[in-house]
Amino acid sequence: MAHKRPKRSVREQEQKQRGFDHAPKTAEKDDAPRGAMRVLNAQSIRAEYKEKKRKREEEPTGQEKTSKKRKTEAEKEKEELKLRPGERLEDFNRRVDRALKPRIKASKASKAKAIISEKEAAPESAPPPTKKERKTDFDSLPLSRRVNDIAQAPPSLTRLPQNAAKKGEGREGKEGVLSLATRAALEEERARVVERYRLLKESKIKEKEMG
Repeated sequence: MAHKRPKRSVREQEQKQRGFDHAPKTAEKDDAPRGAMRVLNAQSIRAEYKEKKRKREEEPTGQEKTSKKRKTEAEKEKEELKLRPGERLEDFNRRVDRALKPRIKASKASKAKAIISEKEAAPESAPPPTKKERKTDFDSLPLSRRVNDIAQAPPSLTRLPQNAAKKGEGREGKEGVLSLATRAALEEERARVVERYRLLKESKIKEKEMG
């Protein structure tokens, strides 16, 4: 439906009721120059800038968030390494092993990654000698040996067999997984728990004897 305008007589009557040459209710546009407005509003702009700067300084940075997270994890792990009231020593040992298992895995993974990086960064070694150039263990022996020769001493092994492990190698690998600080803290906590367990046993024995 088309919009219908009111009659001219009606429009003129409304115009008379409104009147003429009224002052504007609100300024549509501020005629003051921008430079003058900046000078007049300098104090409020400065206060707003200081407030934003203060909020940025109060917010923790990425490094502070990481440090806070590590501190929380360390406190949680330290809490797990304490003997709980009424907990048996066997249960405590199992709980400590479960708590340290992820750290051991992460340490092994980082150690393996470091070894792979060292191998990749190492220069390529010289090619192995050919079959003709390769020396054998029999090069230093004389060409002829008599059947009835007597050996003066038993033979000595100059090198270990190919698949033989060095002495103490496996044990050092397992012990080297934990850091010295973690190992010392764990030993100290175990000693404290054992001492406490011993005192509890002694007190129970004394109570039975007195009863």
